[in-house]
This record gives sequence, C-alpha cells and structure tokens, in this order.
Amino acid sequence: MSEIDRRLRRWKAAVESLECAPTLSNDEYLALVDLREALHEAVAHHPQPTELCAIDSRFKAVTDEVPECIWGVQVGIENCWTPHKHWWYFRDLKR
Repeated sequence: MSEIDRRLRRWKAAVESLECAPTLSNDEYLALVDLREALHEAVAHHPQPTELCAIDSRFKAVTDEVPECIWGVQVGIENCWTPHKHWWYFRDLKR
C-alpha cells in the first residue's frame, strides 16, 4: 500500500468518525484536520485519488466554513494557508 493510500484511508476513517460522533475536543479536531493536510502534501505531485472528492464532500457536510484559520490567524499566515487552497483549515464542526 502506498503512502497516499495509507493517508487516504486515515482521512476516510477520520471523516467517518465525525459522521458518527461529531463531539471532539478542539485538540482532537485539529489533529483530525491535520490528516487532510498530510494527504494534501502526499498528493502534491501525483494525481488526486478519485475517492478524495467524495470523502471531502462528506467532511464538508459535517462542518461549517469559518472566516479564520482554525489554528489561529497567525499560524495560518506563517504556513501560507488560504481558504481556497487549504480549505480544511477554514472549517469547523457544526455545533
């Protein structure tokens, strides 16, 4: 199994856990969203896995768009995260 496949499986499992039990602490949620960033980095120079779009849609269904980076404005700036390219860092759990 490739690194991309492993990260995709982890992201899918994380999204499934949100669908079943969307009550995470802030730290747990940040760790979960970091899985999507790791997947983004893994596929940067490869074709995007076909399943990724569907998993991302499921994630979007259980989260809301927020105006600022969930890690904080300064961290978002330091990492050059933007709502367009790193949209997962600009979504939070529906509460």
